[in-house]
Amino acid sequence: MSMFDNAKNKAEEAMEQHGDQVEQVSDSGLDRASEAAGSATGGRFDEQIQQGRGMADERIGSDSDASGDATEGSQGLDTGSQEDQRDAEGQG
Repeated sequence: MSMFDNAKNKAEEAMEQHGDQVEQVSDSGLDRASEAAGSATGGRFDEQIQQGRGMADERIGSDSDASGDATEGSQGLDTGSQEDQRDAEGQG
């Protein structure tokens, strides 16, 4: 058994024993990161930030504490104008 298998097994055991605490910590970290991103962007991308927060929460654990409708996926994600996209690709 490799070191990584050991670490994975220990993490799984911890989740089984302390899942609620782990979820609270992960939600707190995601909330702080979302707030920092919103503050740094002046609130211009709040919807996208919340969508990203929800998607991250789904990957980390349960999304029962996710705020907003962020867990619906990225179908409505605004990626900017076509001009912005061309500039990002170096075609502008």
